[in-house]
Amino acid sequence: MNRIIINYYFFLLTLCLISSTAVAQQYNFKNYTTKNGLASSIVNNIFQDSKGYLWLGTQGGGVSRFDGKTFLNYTKADGLISNDVTYITEDKQGNIWMATSEGVSKYDGAKFYNYTDKEGLSKGVVYWIYVDASNAIWFAIQEGGVNKYDGKTFTSFTTKDGLPSNNVYCIVQDKNQNYWFGLSNGIARYDGNRITSYDKLPQVNNKVFFSALSDSKGNIWFGGTSSMGVVKYNGNTFESIAVPAEVKDDFFGSIIEDTKGNIWFATDHGALKLAKNKTFHLFNEKQGLSSNSVLSLG
Repeated sequence: MNRIIINYYFFLLTLCLISSTAVAQQYNFKNYTTKNGLASSIVNNIFQDSKGYLWLGTQGGGVSRFDGKTFLNYTKADGLISNDVTYITEDKQGNIWMATSEGVSKYDGAKFYNYTDKEGLSKGVVYWIYVDASNAIWFAIQEGGVNKYDGKTFTSFTTKDGLPSNNVYCIVQDKNQNYWFGLSNGIARYDGNRITSYDKLPQVNNKVFFSALSDSKGNIWFGGTSSMGVVKYNGNTFESIAVPAEVKDDFFGSIIEDTKGNIWFATDHGALKLAKNKTFHLFNEKQGLSSNSVLSLG
């Protein structure tokens, strides 16, 4: 097993475990639904922690943790700040951080700790959480810009600090330790001192970017909404990636890199793989997915 994909459709959720062989590249899908114990039929995000558990952030059902056999669910009744969970990640101490529509929850394995505007977090829906090398926690917030949490206090970055918009949806860091933000109208970079906006470039102008990836070669990938496609930054220039015609108008909700260096995109028509030889391969219902609509990869 080299990759796990959430196949997330309006009415039906399926967790697909994908196994492959190096020669034939055959992918076998094992499908899981709410009948198997998932907290909700709508899943926004999937994350695999350092212990091997899969965490699934759902819409309305809280969080499901999957150990490969069974699902354990957490909701507001257990201390989670909201049952609408948009993103999940892990810090250097093994704490699980969960972004929600009402703030952020941290789970230390025994208890939930919640953060809202009362603790200094900017108001808005938190869409993304990024943990940097110093264990600082970064939050992308719709209408709230970017927040950084050092373990004690929150620091906010907004249009007043140079962001082209306060609607921020994703955060990654490049090999030079610059922070990259995907926004509602372009891309911005923070070098630790100042913010540089790239919202005027034709490749990113007025485009909404909901997903991002910093790959092993130093490239930064951004996934857009319908008709906005994929943009790659190679360290010098931005390039609009020509994707297959069947996905060119799709929503690219997630981007990952597998252990072989292939880049995967979640699209409305399946899981799109960009191989190292620069060829695309689309995996959908024909290969065993219960639906073509894939919005989260993990």
